[in-house]
Amino acid sequence: MLRRCFLCQLSELQVRGLELHKLTLEQQNLKSRVRELQEDQNQNQDKAVREALRLHSQQSSSQISMKQDQYEKAVLSLQQRTDQLETKLKAVRLLSKSSQLSAVLKDLYVENSQLMKALQVTEQRQKHAEKKNFQLEDKVSALTKLLRDIVPAALAT
Repeated sequence: MLRRCFLCQLSELQVRGLELHKLTLEQQNLKSRVRELQEDQNQNQDKAVREALRLHSQQSSSQISMKQDQYEKAVLSLQQRTDQLETKLKAVRLLSKSSQLSAVLKDLYVENSQLMKALQVTEQRQKHAEKKNFQLEDKVSALTKLLRDIVPAALAT
């Protein structure tokens, strides 16, 4: 039963480990995407500056402003998603650690219960041995008394 429970917990930990791995990969992909977007944003800003030289300043500045807002929103959105994934990853790690600690605690309770039962059996055996010892001491005492009575009579005859 403990082995079956342990296998269930092990399987659950493996599933959580896979989830953790997936979340880590997703986080890495998002960070990579953020870097790409930041690079794209930098490239587009450079383009916008070049266009600003060719076009009228007001038209260029409004286009740049709109693009920059879009990129800032995308970067902000990706940053928020990364933060959410990091929080979720921490939660999964804590849950995994909690499950492991629960399993260890359960094992300790079972072991403690077994030790208590063994202690009770040992105490019962000790009481039984003490009782037998007391009975044997009574018998030895009775036999000694009997020998004291019989030996002088046997020697007298």
